[in-house]
Amino acid sequence: MQKSMNELAVLAKTDERVRENFIREHEQTILRMAYHAAGHFISRSDDEWSVSLYAFSKAIDSYEPEKGDFAGYAQLLIRRDLTDEYRRKARFSPEISTAAHVLEGNAEPEEDPDHVLKAVAAESMRASENGTALQDEILEVSTELQAFGFSFFDLTFGSPKQDRTRDACAFVIRWILSQPLLVRKILSTHQLPGAEIRRATHASEKLLEHYRKYLIAAVLILSGNYPHLQEYLKYIRREEVRI
Repeated sequence: MQKSMNELAVLAKTDERVRENFIREHEQTILRMAYHAAGHFISRSDDEWSVSLYAFSKAIDSYEPEKGDFAGYAQLLIRRDLTDEYRRKARFSPEISTAAHVLEGNAEPEEDPDHVLKAVAAESMRASENGTALQDEILEVSTELQAFGFSFFDLTFGSPKQDRTRDACAFVIRWILSQPLLVRKILSTHQLPGAEIRRATHASEKLLEHYRKYLIAAVLILSGNYPHLQEYLKYIRREEVRI
């Protein structure tokens, strides 16, 4: 007599071979549960698949037959875990977006906790090609900046907001970029040679000290392979600045 799904779930809890077969035979069921929880088609290449598969496995470990059918219980856990993942993604995505805009001087993050799920539904956990590339660039730059003692996200509190200050920083950054040996020195020593820069650009010590992180990040981005982040620093390429 063929065992029911509930019975197999109980056996799978203690028998690894049964568990493997049980999960493999119910992959379409898991995908269907994920579809109902997410509200859109899910494939095995999507992030939701991994989240749902793990939730299904957790359901096996914690299932108790006297509390109802396993299918309903697994659906509940999948929905709960996907919701948690969507919320996590929603918190991360605005942070990434805000982080990119601090390069333009727009450093005030916006939070909208009441619309988390709405925002995530629009994204459907599928960032556009450019969005994903931008996230990758920010994370890579942030890793490189750790050698300088700060993170990309620290720029939220250290980016120029007034046009005059932005132009002054742009002038300094352009001059640094025109000196390949100096760029290599900065990247190798993880230091900004203030005295040398002041002599050549007449920038104030206060400017170099207050916007040190911004200047370093801009030099790193504009001298590296970061095409998406470089779009946020296009103003630096202007020939004329107001100082």
